[in-house]
Amino acid sequence: MLKWTDMACIVSSKPQLTAKATSSAVFFYLRSEMLIRGTSMPIGLRGHHLLCLLGYRGMGYSKEFCENMTTVYETLRQHPETQIRIVLGPDDLCAVYPKDQESHCENKTVYQRDAEIVSRLGLEVDMELSWSEICGQVADQVKPADIGHLCATCRWEPYGVCADGVRLIGEGRALPPVNNK
Repeated sequence: MLKWTDMACIVSSKPQLTAKATSSAVFFYLRSEMLIRGTSMPIGLRGHHLLCLLGYRGMGYSKEFCENMTTVYETLRQHPETQIRIVLGPDDLCAVYPKDQESHCENKTVYQRDAEIVSRLGLEVDMELSWSEICGQVADQVKPADIGHLCATCRWEPYGVCADGVRLIGEGRALPPVNNK
C-alpha cells in the first residue's frame, strides 16, 4: 500500500504540479498514480453524483469545478474498476465547488435526492464498490425517464445529458470522452 509519505515524494518530484495545482488536482493526480501502481484509494461520491457523472459532458459551476469533474469522470471511464465509497453529504466533487457561489451541497433537497438515488440503486452510505458495479446497478434499476423525477430540482436536468448517460449505460455502451472545446 502506498503511504502518504510516498505520495508527498511523487508530488515533490513534479514541480510543475506543486507550483500550479489546486489541492484537488494534486489529490486526483495522486489517485491516478496509485491506479498506475496498482494501489487504491476510493473516490468519495454522494448519491446524486452517481447519476451526474453519467451525464457529465464538460458543463459545470466553474473552470476548477469542471477540471475536477473531468478528472474524476475520465478516471472512472478509463478505469471502471476504480473503487467508490458512497458518502453522506459533500464529497470529492463538492470539494471544488466555487467559493464565490452560494453552495447547495448542504441543502435539504440535495440530501433527499442523494438518499432517493442511493436507495433506488440498492446501496448504502459507507459502502465501497467499483464504478463498474455502480453502473451495473444503474442499468438494472434506473431508466432514462426516471431522471425527470429523481433529479426534478437539478438545474442540469433540462439538458437531458443525465438521462442520455443512463440510456447509454442501460444499453451496455461506453460513456463518451469529455469534449474539451
